Amino acid sequence: NLTLNVCNKTIEQVEHAKYLGIFIDNNLNFEKQCKAVLRKMAAGIKTINHISSIIPLKTRLLLLHSLVLSHFNYSSLLFTCLTETYFNKLERNFSWGLKVCYNKRKRSRNTILHLKSGMPPLRFQLKSKLTLALWKLKNDNWEAFKYLLFPNNITHIS
Repeated sequence: NLTLNVCNKTIEQVEHAKYLGIFIDNNLNFEKQCKAVLRKMAAGIKTINHISSIIPLKTRLLLLHSLVLSHFNYSSLLFTCLTETYFNKLERNFSWGLKVCYNKRKRSRNTILHLKSGMPPLRFQLKSKLTLALWKLKNDNWEAFKYLLFPNNITHIS
């Protein structure tokens, strides 16, 4: 057990803490964050489902972006260390959201829906974001890291 004292005050160790809307746990596996995102995604999809008969497809897709994908996007880079089980749950929720937008049955295939909507599967979106983040980091093109000291001899990130 680690004891941390700051300004003569003891900081207690906890299993998880919420910082800037992100649950950070003591194992850095972000499962609690994933569960929170899954709940928020489901709530957004249910909202879209309730009003889908009175709004056009374009509006439903816009709502999918804002009510569902925004929760994934906010913490997506943290999900690179999720287990396959949790990532599959995120993918299933997103597929459910697409099916709700297109008024399809839950059992219908979603490959065509990804193409129609222009929204690739979450795995692809995550890989794209991670690639961009690593490229920005390598090329000193990321504002958040401009003033940190990094070795300039990074030549290859795989």
